[in-house]
Amino acid sequence: ISTPLYDVPTTAIGASEVTLLDLTKAVNVIANKGKRVEPYIIENIIDRNEKNIFELCLNYIGLEVV
Repeated sequence: ISTPLYDVPTTAIGASEVTLLDLTKAVNVIANKGKRVEPYIIENIIDRNEKNIFELCLNYIGLEVV
C-alpha cells in the first residue's frame, strides 16, 4: 500500500483510507493465493477480424463526479 497510513490502533481494522488502486492490489493478492499481480487497464479489445469491439475513453478517467 502506497497511501500513508495513520499510526493508530484502528488502522488494524481498516479505519484508514486508501486509494482504489491500493485496495485493488491488496485484494488481488488474496485472489491469487498470495502472489502479487499488478493490476492493469484494458484499453481496447479487437476481434479476430481486427474490428475494434471496445475502446476505453481516457477523457473520463479521473473525472470528479461528486
